[in-house]
Amino acid sequence: MRLTAEQFLAWPRRAVTLLGMSGVGKTRLADEAVAWARDAGMGVLRGESDPATREPMVLWRGVYRALGNV
Repeated sequence: MRLTAEQFLAWPRRAVTLLGMSGVGKTRLADEAVAWARDAGMGVLRGESDPATREPMVLWRGVYRALGNV
């Protein structure tokens, strides 16, 4: 899917989830998307999971901290 910054801001679902097997480029794609969004003046919250712990919902801790909820 390709959206301009304006189309993304007008899109009612302003969240992106990247899923895929290890090594397919999810982190690289996320880094590029974050840079693009910030360049367009958007705020970005990002969560990453730790494959060693596999704790439920651990990837959201960084997002909650950024929002000031934890």
